[in-house]
Amino acid sequence: MMFVTARNRAGTPVIVQLSPSGDAGPSVSFSYDIGLSRYDVRADVPEVTRFAALEVKRFIFDFRVGVGDARYYLRPGTFRFNGAYGGVWAPNPPTVTVSPKASAVRPRVAGRCSATSALARARAPSS
Repeated sequence: MMFVTARNRAGTPVIVQLSPSGDAGPSVSFSYDIGLSRYDVRADVPEVTRFAALEVKRFIFDFRVGVGDARYYLRPGTFRFNGAYGGVWAPNPPTVTVSPKASAVRPRVAGRCSATSALARARAPSS
C-alpha cells in the first residue's frame, strides 16, 4: 500500500485550484510514480479540492507484487515511492523494497508520501 496525503495547514477552509489536465478530462488530484509505473487520479468530484481548516486528505494505492497488465502490479525490486497531489510531488519520497516474501498470505508493499505544498495555490472559498 502507498498512502499519499495532502494537508491544509491553514486555520481556514480552502479550495485548491488544480492545474488543467491538458485534455477534456478533469484535473489530476493524487498521483504516484514508482519505477516505470505512474498513475494519475482525476479530480472528478468537488470534495477532492475542498479542504476544511487543517484537514488532511489521503488516497491509498493498493499494490500487488507480481507481473500483470493492471496498474497496481509491481515487480519485486527496490523503488522510490513518489506521490503527489495536484502535480506537487513529495519532497522526500521513501525508497521501498518490494518483495513477495513480505507476507505468506498477501505480499505487502508499503510507503508513505506527503505532498502538502500544493495547497499554497489554494484560496478561501467564496460565500
